Amino acid sequence: SPLSAWITDRHGARTSLWLGAAVIGVAYATRWPMLGSMWGVGFSVAFVNAGVGLAYGAMPSAIMAFVPPSETASANAIGTLTRAGGASISGAMVGAALTSMTVTVTGDAIPTLDAFHLVFTLSAVAAFAAAGIAWCLPRQAVPSHYVVPTATT
Repeated sequence: SPLSAWITDRHGARTSLWLGAAVIGVAYATRWPMLGSMWGVGFSVAFVNAGVGLAYGAMPSAIMAFVPPSETASANAIGTLTRAGGASISGAMVGAALTSMTVTVTGDAIPTLDAFHLVFTLSAVAAFAAAGIAWCLPRQAVPSHYVVPTATT
């Protein structure tokens, strides 16, 4: 998070969001060859979490930079709700993929290596899609003095 704050301060929330999503995508895309080693898996998990820290730390800043001040509370609430929904949906999808592609070993069904490959591939694609969306955010934020116009009577 401190790195995300520094990047956001220097280059804007758009850059922090893009960089965080790209780091997550690279971590998932390169996880396949790391599965044979405990250290490789640990490094990959740490790399994903570093990307999450970069991106999640920048999300409130991006939201507040792109909405009028009078709307920041509701916009941040929707951002939080969207993150929670995305985490729930992705967790359910991962669980479905891992439980649908199993092999029986000593009476227990365990996920196959292909199941993990599928999950990592889908995660990488989602992260790179998020990076693309972040890249498309406007470079200029709404000025902090922006006020929502009100109707005059």
